[in-house]
Amino acid sequence: MKVQVPLDLLKELVDRLSVLEQEMKAIRVKINNLYAEGGKEILVSTIRYVAPLADVQRAGGVVTPLELSWFCRKYGKNPKGAAGYFTGARPSMRSISEDQRAITEDGLARVRQIEAEYGEDWLDRIPLDVVGNPEVDGHTLIYI
Repeated sequence: MKVQVPLDLLKELVDRLSVLEQEMKAIRVKINNLYAEGGKEILVSTIRYVAPLADVQRAGGVVTPLELSWFCRKYGKNPKGAAGYFTGARPSMRSISEDQRAITEDGLARVRQIEAEYGEDWLDRIPLDVVGNPEVDGHTLIYI
């Protein structure tokens, strides 16, 4: 016996599944936050901006473009977004040669500001399964 399902019913089921997947992701973030009892809240977008800079600092302050791209991906940031580090009145990074990028004093100040607020070990407490997932909205609050 062969069962046939109408195409519009299949589409409706796929749409419902998509909604359920989004709700599950939100629940997962809330559960992760429960485990961070006593932590301070921070936006995922803030982590995605500052964490790659902190990794550059940990690497000695100078990295290759490939390393910078890796740091961005690690925290769910599109590597093309790293261009923003090099622009504006107070850029966070600068190119020092064709294959080297360096953190600026302004970039270091941003890292130090987060360290002062969340502790020097803040980078080690980031839930990479949440932050590193580019599908997690940048406006999501987490606790570290």
